Amino acid sequence: TDDHYSVFLPEIATLLAADAAELPYPAARTPDALPQMRHSLAQLAALPAETVLYCHAPVTVGRQLLLDNIAYFNAIEAQCRAALARGLHPQISDDVDVLALVDCPYETAVPDTPEWQAVHDFYKTAGHAEQVRAMLQWLALESR
Repeated sequence: TDDHYSVFLPEIATLLAADAAELPYPAARTPDALPQMRHSLAQLAALPAETVLYCHAPVTVGRQLLLDNIAYFNAIEAQCRAALARGLHPQISDDVDVLALVDCPYETAVPDTPEWQAVHDFYKTAGHAEQVRAMLQWLALESR
């Protein structure tokens, strides 16, 4: 994407994912960034890498993190689509608990593994809420 580079070294089946995927998730800074970021994750996951290295994840997490990041965004998309279908307005002010409105607590969108549960609380609350807000706004733009 515009804000990261990844390198695949086929000779040694190694992917340097850098900031393209992260634990717990790469942050979409704008709603418009979501499609490109998700496409990038899918492209990286399709590579035949045996070793995957990240800037913000333990070495032991491997390629599974790419799949987990994809699943995370799929989960919040499903919850956001359901909330919009119930009539939720996509523009929600920062003082409203968007996670409760969309019914998308962090724990339901991520794997139940120690690595995902041990992340800083910011990523479970405010950071996760930012991703949900971005998804709501992107889905609203997409439906126009």
